[in-house]
Amino acid sequence: MSKETIKKVIDVIEKYEYTNLIVCGKKSAYIHEDVRDDAYKHARKYYHKLQKVPHFENLNDKIFKFATSFSTKDVSGLLRGLKKSIGSLVTPVSSGHGDIDLIIPGLHKASGIKILQKRWGIRNYESAAFGDSGNDLEMISTVQYGIAMENAQKMIKVASRYITQSNNEEGVLNAIDAILKNEEPFIS
Repeated sequence: MSKETIKKVIDVIEKYEYTNLIVCGKKSAYIHEDVRDDAYKHARKYYHKLQKVPHFENLNDKIFKFATSFSTKDVSGLLRGLKKSIGSLVTPVSSGHGDIDLIIPGLHKASGIKILQKRWGIRNYESAAFGDSGNDLEMISTVQYGIAMENAQKMIKVASRYITQSNNEEGVLNAIDAILKNEEPFIS
């Protein structure tokens, strides 16, 4: 993202009442140094390279995404507001539990899968993807085995070819096992 885009996005986000903001780059992810300890520890689960910084301006990195956290009350309203205000710069998508990612338009999880498929010579009918939130939509719509978790958002279930159990019931492992054994509903 350009420095201008980064500044505009941060200016807009700061108008909202968020509980956390992480700026994600190629070298590291960045979080404000004043973040509460519990929020920092939670973020470390998802970002193994996470640096505290005094501000987000002039980071010496290529920035690819913003990750924000809000109260879960009105994520759909927040998504609409963010799309309206900065949708021409970034694509806001729900990533579950009140979290919203702001990504470069057209660079989503499906883009990554396409790169890996090309690199390793894997075809769509040999690919599976699992999802539960808005940031998984393109990915599960792209591959042969697009699988929603039982606890997925409604739009993900609608877009998926299959639905498996929740993570608590080992849904991913069960579906992978059934695919590899060519069992229902994954008979090819």
